[in-house]
Amino acid sequence: MRHRLASPKTWCSRGTLFLGIWLAGSLFLARAQNSSPERTVSNPTSTQPVLQRRTPPVYPIHALRHHIEGTVVVLARIGADGAVTAVRAEPTRTDPSLVESALQAVKRWHYAPATDDKGRPITVWIKVPIRFYFDKHQHSGN
Repeated sequence: MRHRLASPKTWCSRGTLFLGIWLAGSLFLARAQNSSPERTVSNPTSTQPVLQRRTPPVYPIHALRHHIEGTVVVLARIGADGAVTAVRAEPTRTDPSLVESALQAVKRWHYAPATDDKGRPITVWIKVPIRFYFDKHQHSGN
């Protein structure tokens, strides 16, 4: 089956439709949430990293169109300066576009660094679960 390109005259109405879809999709951007990270600092007298700046993950348009939901667990290395220096995802059956979106978002986060028992900043790994979901009541008028 071959697809025809629309004439320029129909692009205006399709542009409006696209804008509507984009705006609806942007409402879901905030719905991609993270819960409290599980810290992997082993010394009980040390402090945990504290999230200071968070860039929300983008809900991928592919996942949005197909109503794909899921949780991605991101392993993030937080450096002694609080910057995220490495990320990787735990193995998952979640859609790859959600995994990539979660990784890209967490890379841009910034933390107050973890400290050791003497108060010195240290590098640690943390687990950050990112949950992508649709709010079923968001557009129901309730």
